[in-house]
Amino acid sequence: MRKIVKRLALYLLGLMLMALGITLLNLSDLGTTPLSSIPYVLSRLLSGSALFTFGRLTLLFHTACALAQVAVRRRVTAQILLQIPLAVVFSALLDLFGSLLSLPAPPLALRLALCAAGVALSALLLAAKYRPILTGIDWSEVLDLKPLKTFFIINRDIILRTFCIVAVYTFF
Repeated sequence: MRKIVKRLALYLLGLMLMALGITLLNLSDLGTTPLSSIPYVLSRLLSGSALFTFGRLTLLFHTACALAQVAVRRRVTAQILLQIPLAVVFSALLDLFGSLLSLPAPPLALRLALCAAGVALSALLLAAKYRPILTGIDWSEVLDLKPLKTFFIINRDIILRTFCIVAVYTFF
């Protein structure tokens, strides 16, 4: 029983850090993760409405993805059903961090720092995601055996985002 509680606590910590990373990316206004792009754009379009926050739209999107999985597989599994309560927690964390870390028009240097921190958190947690969550995550293995992979993921994202920033500021 202690093992399950430890694993779930580690999973919830991962959810918190992932939500923080995505929030930092959104605050940088230099991009977001692929899965968050649709809710992020919708939240920007509906920014005047308190009902359609980024977190709530993320919850709707994740629920739609879970329903699409049911439609494709033509059966409901526990793995699919468990996505819904986790999406509720994740979405609430997104809204919480978004309200706590709100910044009015940060300068470009701060935006780049926020982007780098968000990419670093997201890359580290995505590297850890490939280990099955309920069988345990060996963080020492993730950190010791895959530093180059994590390093290249972080640098690739930073380079691509920097290129996009330069392109946007140059051509628009």
